[in-house]
Amino acid sequence: MDESEKDNIISEIQSMNNKLMHYIVLLSNKNYEKSKFVNFALGKHAFADSELKWGNTVCVASQALNGRYQNWTTDIWHSDSLEKTHWLIVDLEQPRKAVKIVKKHEGSSHFNIVDFDIYGSNDMSDWALLSSTTGNDKPITIHEISTCTYRYFKLHITNPGEQDFCARICEFEVWGFETDDVI
Repeated sequence: MDESEKDNIISEIQSMNNKLMHYIVLLSNKNYEKSKFVNFALGKHAFADSELKWGNTVCVASQALNGRYQNWTTDIWHSDSLEKTHWLIVDLEQPRKAVKIVKKHEGSSHFNIVDFDIYGSNDMSDWALLSSTTGNDKPITIHEISTCTYRYFKLHITNPGEQDFCARICEFEVWGFETDDVI
């Protein structure tokens, strides 16, 4: 299989995953016809404690918000630091009502983020804990959260994985409805 075929298959899988997530939420919400379920983080800005710089490659934090994983050099946030703790902050540009956080790890079980917390804030100084995970071994983690409205979402990593102390995140998604009358 050549790279083009592989990229097409990965894109199709990601598209199906987004549609599946949309329908799961719609089925659990009686007012679903009023609004569209969206990933508010898609295409937004992110920053992190460090970003991998290797030759001409820079794995910047915002790559974890581009909606795809086709190439690790353009579609993943990879920390540069070998510290045990890391953080990634997503700026949604305005407060958004969120109901679910989805985190897609690098894929290999050795690179899954093991222990992490997810926080929300509107001012980046007062952070509310939304979800806490220890002992993760899954390549995709889905965090059902109580409905909350925040502009910033922070992934605080306390154990990045088995392989080394680098953090690798393919996608960090913040899901909610386009209009507030749904929730």
